Amino acid sequence: MALEFPLDYRGPAGRPFAAWPRQHLDQPVFARFAAFASTQPDQPAVIEAERSWTYQDIYQLALQVAAAVAQASPDPVAVLLPIGGSLAAAFLGLLAAGRPYVPIDPSFPAARNRLILEQAGVTCAISDLSLQQAAAAWLGQLPIIDIHALPTRPASRLAGQADSIAYILYTSGSTGQPKGIYQNQRGLLHDVYQYSHAIHLSPDDRLTSLYSPSVNGAIRDIYGALLNGAALVGIPVQTTGLAGLSALVAQYGISVFHAIPPLLRAFLHSSPPAQDLVSVRLAYLAGDRCFASDVAEFYRHFPDDCLIYNGIGSSECATLYRHWFINRQQHFDTALIPVGYAIAERDTWLRGADGQPVSPGEIGEVVISSPFIAQGYWRNPALSREKFYGHPERPGWRCFVSGDLARERPDGLLEFVGRNDRQVKIRGHRVELDAIEAELRQIPGIQDLALVVVGTAESPELAAWLVGTTLPTDILRARLQAKLPAAFIPAHIHWLPELPRLPNHKADLAALQQLVPVKPIAAPPNAPQTLAEQLAHCWMQVLRLNPPLNPAQSFADQGGDSLTALMVLVRMETILQRRLPRDLLQSQQTFAGLLQAVLAPAAAEATLYVIMADGDAYPHWLAFAEHLPNTVALDTLTLPSGEATIIQQADYISSHIRTRANTQPQHLLGFSRTALAAFTAACQLNGSGQPIQSLIMADIAEPSSNDNWQPGYFSGPLTVLAPRTPDTAKRWDWAASAQTINVLPIDCGTGQLLGIAAAAHVRQALLVAMGMVDAPIRRHIRKAF
Repeated sequence: MALEFPLDYRGPAGRPFAAWPRQHLDQPVFARFAAFASTQPDQPAVIEAERSWTYQDIYQLALQVAAAVAQASPDPVAVLLPIGGSLAAAFLGLLAAGRPYVPIDPSFPAARNRLILEQAGVTCAISDLSLQQAAAAWLGQLPIIDIHALPTRPASRLAGQADSIAYILYTSGSTGQPKGIYQNQRGLLHDVYQYSHAIHLSPDDRLTSLYSPSVNGAIRDIYGALLNGAALVGIPVQTTGLAGLSALVAQYGISVFHAIPPLLRAFLHSSPPAQDLVSVRLAYLAGDRCFASDVAEFYRHFPDDCLIYNGIGSSECATLYRHWFINRQQHFDTALIPVGYAIAERDTWLRGADGQPVSPGEIGEVVISSPFIAQGYWRNPALSREKFYGHPERPGWRCFVSGDLARERPDGLLEFVGRNDRQVKIRGHRVELDAIEAELRQIPGIQDLALVVVGTAESPELAAWLVGTTLPTDILRARLQAKLPAAFIPAHIHWLPELPRLPNHKADLAALQQLVPVKPIAAPPNAPQTLAEQLAHCWMQVLRLNPPLNPAQSFADQGGDSLTALMVLVRMETILQRRLPRDLLQSQQTFAGLLQAVLAPAAAEATLYVIMADGDAYPHWLAFAEHLPNTVALDTLTLPSGEATIIQQADYISSHIRTRANTQPQHLLGFSRTALAAFTAACQLNGSGQPIQSLIMADIAEPSSNDNWQPGYFSGPLTVLAPRTPDTAKRWDWAASAQTINVLPIDCGTGQLLGIAAAAHVRQALLVAMGMVDAPIRRHIRKAF
């Protein structure tokens, strides 16, 4: 048996709140809401940008909804409304009437929504006029109840009971087909009961509502607020954008911030001002993997005393089955953080391939048992029997086979290892995608990522889609090869401005699989294979065009959109063996224009030599260099391993540069262990008649006593990037021979700065040092640092 702790263990134990009477689990959901509507009718229940709904407002509209469906058949009712007061009233009214609701998200594909309506067997839908018109194509002839045109007659009776079906939520399984998970009102109440007791919800709280109403995460937001007398704040992220989210948190005094980790990462990368987030006492992060790097970044913006509430669950479990609280002092010894302690009345055990419990510390599949898990899969008894079964020893308890793989630590924390359906075999080796993701997330510059399996069943391959500061593929592979087996290294590595996402904010893996090029790209029979013709074939293959290609017709006119634009560019990159800017292919671009942009050579005006030490990836430096203009040619040199002296390293650098015999200006960049070797090489080259135009040094490592190094004479300009320290001036006495010394002081270690947010500044600094921008920008750069 797992160790059991109180629901608020290590959480807000001292925060006052009113505990729920246990007997409330035997009442219908609407009864608990109605009690708050009676005692605090004028308190805000749901806050929207346009209006604030009181508890009385929601109560009255819910009764109208209940009356509107009371005389109809008992079949499920679809709800097509945005997060807000109308949606809350529709849900509560249907619960009061004992009618299951099916939330529909209009942003899902029309074919999927049509399939959900058919599979659920809904006989009517509640919506408003604007959404009804937008969804007319897939709503068909389904009767629509306009929530803004309901008669004011009261419901004759409220038929909802604790054992009435509450909702049917549709989620996609491994087949991609939507499956409906249904729960009764008692299970819904127990979920919110445990959530309320864990984080101590009270009428003083204001909760965010960032989730689509069609996903499980919205349940705790909506009912966590309305069944505790608190206020729900509807924030339409799709319209406000993440940049405006922090201002709304401050405006409404949000105290409980609930977000899936990918959404949190995107929000934190928008650099929200810390003063906007001071009201947040707790952040609820669940629904996807959470990493130690997420926690570190979180506390750079949120208050020091803010708690993180994290865990793991599923729609079938109807809530979390493990949870825990994290504070700022929490230390993690793994990149992927644990998912929490055991929860009362949500027992878990780990089973092996033989169906028996695994030994302590071993990996097993999580099985959850509880009286309160979901009732099963709607209209799918075969799948329900496969995944749900009665507990053999505890009457009234049922078990669910989750598909989650985990191990239990001696301290009672559960470590999530992955999913059964996310384990694949590559070249005979079982590969765990979550282990690869955890390693990638530790690389500076990577803000977000997704891994997908592509290829055929006989020859599967891994593809990594990355968001952030673009790093050279060979550096990424080297970093992974140092930590992971060869089979774990992705065959495809691509960069995107952002990941395509589903309405629940998780990465759209199906869309990403479409982006990966098929290798090799088949050519038409007997077709000439010039580079231009290969690229034209790429264009036609993605857009499914028959020859001949019209090179003057726009991409949009040929059926292209943002997703197919990415597919074209990615496949062209496979042919060209280089990256292409993601904004290169716009809707009005023609193939002729794209071909000219892709094939036009850029004349190099200067060469920048970047000197690295063996074993030091320094991907952030290479990222800046890669973002330099095409007029700067990049030449990277890695010094051999071994105990070479600074002079020996300098000889190696000088020899390399002399073999290039470039006629354009040459610039040299050295940092940390290579900085003094680069300085010495520049002195050597100046003395031999092959001058270095400028020398850039960063984070300079002091020479060791074994080097017997003496500074030479360098007549060119020297630019130094270094931490801002009191002894800055005297540390470079040896460089006094330089014609000019430009010191750009920074407030932290070079690697930390460059890996986070200073790409534009340092790129400009390099251009200043190479004399490729004017002096006024030099002054701007000095001020910026």
